[in-house]
Amino acid sequence: MDPKVLKNLRKMARYPQKADTSNSRKLQYSDIYIIAHHDCKSEIEAISKEIHFIDENKDFPDLNYDVIYNLMQKFHLNPKSTGWFFQQFLKLSFCEICPKGIYMTFDVDSLLIRDLVIDRVFFNVLRGKVSRHNAYIATNQAILGMSNFYRMEFVSEFMIFQTEIVKELIALMAQNHQSYFENILAVMGRDPKTFSFSEFETYANYCLINKKGGYFLKSMDINKYGKRFFDSIPALDSNEISDFAKYCYILEFNHWCKISKYSKIMQNKFLRKVFGVKNLVRVYYKTGMCDRDRQRELKQARLKPSGERS
Repeated sequence: MDPKVLKNLRKMARYPQKADTSNSRKLQYSDIYIIAHHDCKSEIEAISKEIHFIDENKDFPDLNYDVIYNLMQKFHLNPKSTGWFFQQFLKLSFCEICPKGIYMTFDVDSLLIRDLVIDRVFFNVLRGKVSRHNAYIATNQAILGMSNFYRMEFVSEFMIFQTEIVKELIALMAQNHQSYFENILAVMGRDPKTFSFSEFETYANYCLINKKGGYFLKSMDINKYGKRFFDSIPALDSNEISDFAKYCYILEFNHWCKISKYSKIMQNKFLRKVFGVKNLVRVYYKTGMCDRDRQRELKQARLKPSGERS
């Protein structure tokens, strides 16, 4: 975990203590809960002993990595994706131990580079629409019976959850005396190409359709490919971070992304000044380089040994 992520989150994020108040304040280390493998505990304590550490394999009743791995095998799902679904279930299950009525999840591979002032609960909507045949929608229709899904994308690396609503949602998905996560994976096991799951898509649509939580919609740009443009997170006061902050709020450094040939363009200070980061990113998409990089990463991922944590 790069300490820069926590440092910037603490510096630039303001959030409300309750969902129905506009009294937001800056984050303190004592506000932060990190859910991780026990091997990460000393690393986190080195950043600040005020941070609350939660062991992903010990602190949640009936939920740990091995449980999800075994369920993936039971329902004939690719075990390489165990970590991906496990981290989603951890975000939802945090409601069981959350000491407050509201909590915001934030992926530790995401760098906040602009001030994020939350004076009212909202869902961040990304650009583009979700297909009616989207695999996330199919799963939640099967489990929750929601046929009128919003065709928006809410997978934006952070989300503001309200504890009681998450508990209610989990209870609805925990049918037939099975845990909610087992029921989700069982549906996916019917046909992995048709069904999948997103905790963000599920929660956001559940709230909007049922008019729960008083959420409004907001659009904040996020760049998901920071790891393709930089080998590591640049210095927080660097020109690179300053230039990207003119275009987006969050720069992601997903571990599965690999450095791209286009990184030479994005790291060129002169080109960023002349054309702007937003236009350079548009070229990256329009020329097909983004798709080619993704295919290269998928090919490398297929060579990863089965069962390795992702």
